[in-house]
Amino acid sequence: MTESLPSSKGQRLYDYDPMIYDLLREAANVLRGEYIGLANESAEPERSRFLKAERAVSREVDAVDSYDRAAVESLTAEFRGRTSELRSI
Repeated sequence: MTESLPSSKGQRLYDYDPMIYDLLREAANVLRGEYIGLANESAEPERSRFLKAERAVSREVDAVDSYDRAAVESLTAEFRGRTSELRSI
């Protein structure tokens, strides 16, 4: 786990380029779009399953410690992998 840098005001600071977190957000948006696209092309119950998965992506992003570079990069890679799998359906 990457430790964040302390500040003089007791706030955590990023010890990595915050654009890395932006890459996670972008990977999440692409994955969410794939799930929504599949939902739009599906009938129930698959449609509901894809929409549930899309909402879960948002919760996963919200749950990751944005100060932990390793966690951010790991989730980014996971999202990219899932996107690739969905695109092969």
